[in-house]
This record gives sequence, C-alpha cells and structure tokens, in this order.
Amino acid sequence: MKQIPRKYLGSAYLILIYDYKGEYHGVVRLEPRLNPVNIAAFPSGDVLAVSLDKLNQTTRLLIFDLAGRPVKELRLFDEDYWLKLQPADKAEKTSSTGNNELPKQKLASAEWVPFVDNLLLASGQSRLPWIEVNESGVARSTTAVLPEGAIIGALVASGDRVYHALVGHQTMNSAQGSVGGSPANPAAGFFPDEIDDIYPGDGSVLKLVRLDQGMIPTMPVCVQGDTYTFVAPRAEDGELQVIHGTAIH
Repeated sequence: MKQIPRKYLGSAYLILIYDYKGEYHGVVRLEPRLNPVNIAAFPSGDVLAVSLDKLNQTTRLLIFDLAGRPVKELRLFDEDYWLKLQPADKAEKTSSTGNNELPKQKLASAEWVPFVDNLLLASGQSRLPWIEVNESGVARSTTAVLPEGAIIGALVASGDRVYHALVGHQTMNSAQGSVGGSPANPAAGFFPDEIDDIYPGDGSVLKLVRLDQGMIPTMPVCVQGDTYTFVAPRAEDGELQVIHGTAIH
C-alpha cells in the first residue's frame, strides 16, 4: 500500500533559554499559530514575543512565562498608550507618520533593551519616541532632544535609571562605479560619535561620552556607572572580543 504523505501544517517556534555562560536552562514553546519576528525577556524571566498577525495586518505583543503559558497581551496602539505620550511626542509622532499611529512595521523590527525592571523599545535611526514597557503595559514614552543632524544608532543596556544611546551622524558616500553610464546612487552610512545619557521623560541629554576614533568599529552592549562594555572583532582572526572602557571626565 502506498503511504500518503502527511499534510504540512506549518511551523512551531521554540525560544531556547541560556545563561551568560552559554548553559542551556529551558525552552518556551510558542503556539503554532504565532509568527514571531522579535523576542525580549523581562527581568522577571517572562518572555515578550512580537508576532506578526498577517490575517489582520497587525502586530501582537504577547507575554509568556518560562513554561510557555500565555500571561498577557500588550497593546501599544490603544488609548492607554496615546494618553501616556507627552505633548511633544504626540506632535512628533503625527508629523513622522502622517497619522495618529506608530507604524506597525517599525514595531516588528524595533530594538528591545532591558531597563531596570522594564523593557525599552526604540526604532533605530528614527525620531519616533522611545516606549518604556512593563508587564502591565506602557509606563512612559520619551523623545530624545538631540542636536540637528544627530542620529540614534542603538540603545545600550544599563542597570541605572538613565537611558543610554549610541549617537552619531549619517553621511552620503558616492558609491564606486556607475550603472548604465550614470553615476551610482550615493550610499548612506552611519558613523557613531558618542554615547549619550538621556533623562527619561523630557529626553534631555545629561552627559555625553565621546568615542575615540579607534573604537568606531566596536559596538557598545552595556553601561554600568562609568564603565562601558563593547564587543568588536579581533584583527587577527575576526572572533568577537569583549572590551571594557572607562569614561574620562
């Protein structure tokens, strides 16, 4: 008898949990109907999964415990979120998007950084407000007050109560060669200059640490007091190395 192939039902997703030493600590099994595109972890251990809902053309934020049980679904686009925006943030969000809704595609690719007991959400190289989220919903939003032309490249994790951001500028470099006899389109590049300490709420810059030009290829990963931790590839073999630096006042 010819065996009939089983029908393919789709994909199921697992979130594997490891500690800082790389040791395995468990797995969170997500529901098969989810389409996760981003994940983050609260200090409590609960996991936030950002899932695309293709049927309804939206993005869902779901919290699971370490056993994979659903805890809550967060909503960033409801009245609760809008009321927590500062007036300047409302104006910025409206002018940036053309309507009263943060683009859902930004949420799918946004960066999540641990911040004390919460998570901080930001869309890199964007003037949209940062959103601080706890397990009950939105805690507050902040629009960083930066000089004209300054661009936020990434957020930096920290254990204090100040936001830290890698800030730089964007330049247009003419690409080499041409296409069809016409000059190639210029390529945009982000060049980090400093790490800024930004006050939550009003977005003012409290302190900035200039990066030495020799450290530009490195990537900051966390800040603890005046100690900054970076990762960078080693020149000899390309393997990642950890670099610690201290701010000079």
